[in-house]
This record gives sequence, C-alpha cells and structure tokens, in this order.
Amino acid sequence: MTRPDPAPHFAAVAAAVAAPGQPGALFAALEAGMRGAIGHRLFTILVADPEAGHSQRFYSNMPDAYPVGGRKPIAPTPWFARVLGEGDCYVGRSYDDIRDVFYDHELIRSLGCESVLNVPVRWDGRSLGTLNLLHEAGFYSEADVATGRLFAALAVPGLLAVHRQGGSGADAGPGGAGAPGGRLTAATRSASRAAAVLAVRGPLGPPGRAGGAGQVGGGIPSGPA
Repeated sequence: MTRPDPAPHFAAVAAAVAAPGQPGALFAALEAGMRGAIGHRLFTILVADPEAGHSQRFYSNMPDAYPVGGRKPIAPTPWFARVLGEGDCYVGRSYDDIRDVFYDHELIRSLGCESVLNVPVRWDGRSLGTLNLLHEAGFYSEADVATGRLFAALAVPGLLAVHRQGGSGADAGPGGAGAPGGRLTAATRSASRAAAVLAVRGPLGPPGRAGGAGQVGGGIPSGPA
C-alpha cells in the first residue's frame, strides 16, 4: 500500500515539540502526523512503568472505548518481551492476529480495526512506552516500521515528561495526555529490571501471527493500546 510522503508530518510533529502545553501538544501532533503519514482508526499512547508492574494510557482518540488513565498489568507475555523488552515493532495484519494477542478483540473489531502497528518509544536503551495504531484488516505491513520508528523518536520528549511529572500530563484534545495518579518515574531507572520483567517465553511467532495473549483497553491483562 502506497503511503504519503511522511516528511511534512515529521516536520509538524517536530514543531510541536517546541509548543507550549506539553506533553499534550506533542501527543496530539503525533496522532495527526501518524494518521497522515501511515493511517489509523484507533490511536493510543501507553507509558510503561515496569518497576511498578503496569502501563498506563496517556492518549486516546477514542476515549469512550479506550479511556485515558486506564492501567494494565505488565504481564510476562511474548508481546511485552518483544515490544517493550527488546524494542521491536509489532505488526498484526489480520483479525486472527488481533484475536491471538488482544483480550477484547471483539470490541476492537466493532470499531473497524483488524490490524495493528505497535511502535516502542525508546530512550537510553529502554522502552518508555508505545505508540499504538489500529486499522482495517491488512492495513499495516513491515514497510510502515521505519516511518513509525521516526515518529517514536520524536515522541521521546513527551514520554520523558510524563515520567518526570510522575504521571500528571497536560490535556491533549480528544483523549487527554494526563491521568490521575500513576507514578511513572520508576520506569526510567533500569533497563535491566525491565528486561527481567519482560524477557520471558521467547519471541513471538512468525510474521503475521501473534505468539501471546493480552488486551487492548479496559485495564485488564496485558495489551498494547
């Protein structure tokens, strides 16, 4: 599938880094930029706190279905080991992939989403969180990974701000950037501790098939949205 030139979208997100109202301004720009350059129906940002054993949603363009502030335990699944532990992107191409990995696959499907792209946001050898894009079946492929990683690099200041604020981000439009409570500063302390939590059960299965269980949304076991 041919994608638009991402350069103008990178530039818009880079400009948002300098705007006031952080990290909300950056998170809203990331949603718009990734929609324009790659495409999505559902977009969320999760911030990970491996030491506390949970991740927390800090941005959602569908807050009714996937509200900001929801926490999920970091479970020892192959998805977490691969995406947060090893820093690899995950591409799920079909509803079978969604069903294999996400607990609430029926809700996801009801929103018209049957494919997923999860992009870890990395800093200093560790994952701060993930950018999560979902769309119709077959929408994402490995060709989207390089573009996704560049957006993730631009996302680093925003996720670092959330960690430093202890989980109290600023408002960010439709989904917000902040959520009550949820101290996240521990996630920035030790990549080795995160690896100990996440690097279990080996890698995911072959491309196009997931190898673990999880959930998107709601705040019950692991999952990347």
